[in-house]
Amino acid sequence: MARARAALSCPDCHEVPGKLGKSEASCGCAGRSWRWANGTAGTEEEEARLSRTGFLREQSGDGDVYYRGPLEHILRLYEDETWESARAPKGLTMEGYLIWVTTRQCQP
Repeated sequence: MARARAALSCPDCHEVPGKLGKSEASCGCAGRSWRWANGTAGTEEEEARLSRTGFLREQSGDGDVYYRGPLEHILRLYEDETWESARAPKGLTMEGYLIWVTTRQCQP
């Protein structure tokens, strides 16, 4: 699983866009809005690894594919071979994130 972490921050103000509505977001730039990209299903290998970690694939009515995991974490895979989870600590690879989630769910 060699996906890179998605860069979801604004290249100008460096804020992560906050949700405005179901499919739109805004950052600190005046008049700028963002459209959320839908996630996509992973490869067979990715699906198997995510399943072993407790992530199950779900799909919303608008076609957004995402994985709901332990501790209510949501992970999205994107068509450009990137991934993101809002609750993943910065600097982790996808594999590192899955190990981190597994470790956290085992803690008392």
